[in-house]
Amino acid sequence: MVPTAKGTVPFPFVSFQVYSLLLPSISYCINLSWFRNIRATFYIFSIGCSQI
Repeated sequence: MVPTAKGTVPFPFVSFQVYSLLLPSISYCINLSWFRNIRATFYIFSIGCSQI
C-alpha cells in the first residue's frame, strides 16, 4: 500500500498510473526518431538521384 492524498492505494495501481503517463511520451519519442530516420533516408535518396 502506498499513501497518497486520497488515502492508501494498492502499489500496482500507482505503478500502472505512472506507466500510463510515461507510455505516450515513450511512443512519441519512438515516432519522432522513426520520422527522423525516414527523413534522413529520403534526403540520402534524393542526393543519390541528383548524382545520376
